[in-house]
Amino acid sequence: MSIRILAISLWLSVAAFGSPDAEKALEESWHVAKRDIYPASLESKFTDVEYRKLMDRATEAADLEAFAPHYRSFLSTLEMSHNEIGTTNDWLYYLFRSQSDIGEPKVFHIGVQSRPGTNGARVHNVLEGYPGERLKRGDVILSANGKPFQMVDSFDSGNSVELQVQRGSKIINLNIEPVLDSPHESLLLAMQQSVKAWKWKQFKFGYVHLWSGTHEKIAERFIEIIDSMNDYDGIVLDLRDGYGGAGYEYLDPFFADRQQYIEMETVDRNGKTVVQKIPPIKKSHQYFKGKLVVLVNEGVRSGKELMAYQLKQSRRAVLIGSRTAGAVTAGRIKVFDDPKFALMFSNLGVRLNGKVLEGVGVAPDILVDWSVDHALPWDPQLLVARTMLQEVTQNDPDKGD
Repeated sequence: MSIRILAISLWLSVAAFGSPDAEKALEESWHVAKRDIYPASLESKFTDVEYRKLMDRATEAADLEAFAPHYRSFLSTLEMSHNEIGTTNDWLYYLFRSQSDIGEPKVFHIGVQSRPGTNGARVHNVLEGYPGERLKRGDVILSANGKPFQMVDSFDSGNSVELQVQRGSKIINLNIEPVLDSPHESLLLAMQQSVKAWKWKQFKFGYVHLWSGTHEKIAERFIEIIDSMNDYDGIVLDLRDGYGGAGYEYLDPFFADRQQYIEMETVDRNGKTVVQKIPPIKKSHQYFKGKLVVLVNEGVRSGKELMAYQLKQSRRAVLIGSRTAGAVTAGRIKVFDDPKFALMFSNLGVRLNGKVLEGVGVAPDILVDWSVDHALPWDPQLLVARTMLQEVTQNDPDKGD
């Protein structure tokens, strides 16, 4: 993963292991993080007392999964985004492993984004065309075959799994069969399967859900999709949820050139600022000139937040939904082959025109709240986006009646 607009992390990939491997992973990753963590003031968190405490937990741990929550708890005290631990029991581990080879490693899953809650896993979004589409945002997965739900382990047999789901006041049971592919394959496929077109009066509109900008094949296909909508009157671009990434190439389909792009500044741990010059577009290209509405929410992170900010500040698009995550830092990747273990650290700050988005996020132009606490039979943010797109197109003196 390169240091560019996409969000960006320090990863240590290391395999399920016993205590000695946990100790080794902690020892090597701790000192790398302490030396590189952004900002330098966070180095004070890496105390000898904290290290000994974690080493005790690593020594006591029966396996990798037993140790990971302790490390995760420490990382949360840093109060910066892009500090996360991933194991072979976590979706993130496979996501970042498949970043170099989009097809590997493969893992059984149903295409659901969820987060642990007090009584189960709360569904935040589902990938288009995947088995998880039978679930809705706001559902709570209470169990999988009678056991606590895990995004990876619940489906590792490849067989159909019975999910017990709470939807509002109702409890329903769903038998769902997982699919086998890599996370980046699934993000690419879901984007392709999300594409829709609709007509209203004499106008034609399109929709696409960009789940992630973390692989060049996703960028290539995204550009092809927008190019295929070049003669449409308007597009709804859905950035909600998913993951980060999304460099300048994701903006190019909507601009004639890069003159309006905002230069990104990176800030090292000692406060030194470096302006990242915007490279010119390598060749002439067609770009979409119609109306653009962008959907955002609290699940929009990292490079996709920078993309949303650029589209808003240039007034190229109207943003609809809720404020983005405010998870915008940069970092570096370091990989260990053994044991398999992934650790992510921020090591650079990011600014756009001097503005810090970390901990702040990007506010929508039109606030349309959609609480994850309630499952709804419709998508209120998408409904407002479609309606607005139709209205602004109709009221355009060059296009209206």
